[in-house]
Amino acid sequence: GFKTEDAEHGYLGELVDIDESTVNTLFIVERPNGEELFVPAQEAFITDINHETRLIKFNLPEGLLE
Repeated sequence: GFKTEDAEHGYLGELVDIDESTVNTLFIVERPNGEELFVPAQEAFITDINHETRLIKFNLPEGLLE
């Protein structure tokens, strides 16, 4: 139920699941267009988690959203 946004690209979508089945844990974000985005759950990419507003802010590396 958390919303997600990136420092450069703005709103990404809603966090709908977490995939822990691989070595790298992934956040599964449902984009506004219905597509799924897989974001590595790495501390280096997370700039803020606000539990009150239910918002996770990322600073994702170039090319990850393509």
